[in-house]
Amino acid sequence: MTVNPEYAAAGEIAKVLHFPSAINMESFAKGAVDLAEIKLKQDNPLCDTALSEIQKRFNVNVLVCAVQRNSDVFIPNGDSVLKAGDRLYITASRKELIKFMKKLGIYRHKTKNIMIIGGGKVGYYLAKQLSENGGYNVKIIENDLSRCEFLSEALPDVRIINGDGTDRDTLFEQGIESLDAFVALTTIDEENIISSMYASSLGITKTVAKINRVSSKVLQSIGMDSAFSSKNIAADRIVGYIRAIGNSGESSVQTLYKLVGGKVEALEFFITSDFGKTGIPLKDLKTHKNTLIASIIRNGRVIFPRGDDTIQTGDSVIIVSKSKQFRSINEIFK
Repeated sequence: MTVNPEYAAAGEIAKVLHFPSAINMESFAKGAVDLAEIKLKQDNPLCDTALSEIQKRFNVNVLVCAVQRNSDVFIPNGDSVLKAGDRLYITASRKELIKFMKKLGIYRHKTKNIMIIGGGKVGYYLAKQLSENGGYNVKIIENDLSRCEFLSEALPDVRIINGDGTDRDTLFEQGIESLDAFVALTTIDEENIISSMYASSLGITKTVAKINRVSSKVLQSIGMDSAFSSKNIAADRIVGYIRAIGNSGESSVQTLYKLVGGKVEALEFFITSDFGKTGIPLKDLKTHKNTLIASIIRNGRVIFPRGDDTIQTGDSVIIVSKSKQFRSINEIFK
């Protein structure tokens, strides 16, 4: 296994710029299922709604698989009632997720005009990915002249500005007020946080900051939108790989994401013939406490499982849990 932390972080940032309605966005089963994080504001129609009412009320196939309420985190059931200020982790296909966001009135179209502060490795990889995807107007502000010269040659479709990206006059000269997204990627956490908060105060709807030392709790308390740590992203990928190779002969971990500061894990398992519970209705199987089977992907089709559904060989199964660190699909059942 090889890991490039800066490239991995750039990929995660690109996901939320492509789908700015979410605070964070992860994907399973080669993009068949997304896991999106959103925060409920006071006027969101989900406030004071029981989870059992969502499908009937909004006619969408989505599943709220984890909820963070203040410092508490829980795996909800149908009777759980959502409150303003909750952070929800929702699994759905991209089509259903867009449909759901539109019905909630929080859907934002893909960002177009993007300013990146800092032309280091993450900034370079991010701008390269965005320019290759097309449809983005990307500008990097970098204060090191030699780095700007490199970036201008390496990224011909990206506008490179030699200047101080934390300077107010520079930001306005470069059109900060007309941006769709602002991404702060300097080497200093405090600069990234403050400049992102400033951009947000100007009405920019999507702001992203790179962090290394500041905790997610601190960022949530000051109202930060999206923040990423290249070190944490790389660590999660390494942990997922190690957990998978430890059970290489079983239906083991394919993808792993840590949520809510590591309090919750979302895992993807590919079901092989060693799984001993294929064909058994889920209502007849007992899972560990605080563990949820979020979705089953079968032949490209996303199934939000009910009691009569079964797990079959060849399926990909998404599990969300705060119980323990599972290494195999067999471990989630008692």
